[in-house]
Amino acid sequence: MKTPKDILTKFENASEGLFYGDVTLRLSVKQGKSRYVIAREESCIPTDELSVGKHFVPMEENKKTGC
Repeated sequence: MKTPKDILTKFENASEGLFYGDVTLRLSVKQGKSRYVIAREESCIPTDELSVGKHFVPMEENKKTGC
């Protein structure tokens, strides 16, 4: 079974900017019909103790540190 090019493009785009994590492409077939699911999971590891639960860090700041 061939994966459509537009699905592969979306899968590749989902990996852009990912520093640490997973991008998965899942194919499910039910009654002969294909269903594609693209999932992106980004992992974050705090770099110091203050970043856990004491201070809110905006997403933009997290991206600067790789999280």
